[in-house]
Amino acid sequence: MKKGKKMRIVNIHERERIGLRIKELRSKKGLSQRELAEMTGLNYSNIAKIELGKYSVGLDILVQISNALGCEVDIVNNKHTYKQQFQ
Repeated sequence: MKKGKKMRIVNIHERERIGLRIKELRSKKGLSQRELAEMTGLNYSNIAKIELGKYSVGLDILVQISNALGCEVDIVNNKHTYKQQFQ
């Protein structure tokens, strides 16, 4: 690794935070985990694991989920953007 560059490690707290945000957005849309899974092509048990913070979401999956929820990726990941958008 080059000097001055830091490797970003996603910790369990970030996974939980993102999972809770996805759950909140899904609930606001009135979708079940199964419905979101069908919209994204994911297994519903994976949606449950993501929402519980037990599964680390890659960017490709995060984009699929964000598209299905009708929002931008930064709304899922950024609590400030999210609060501004939905308050």
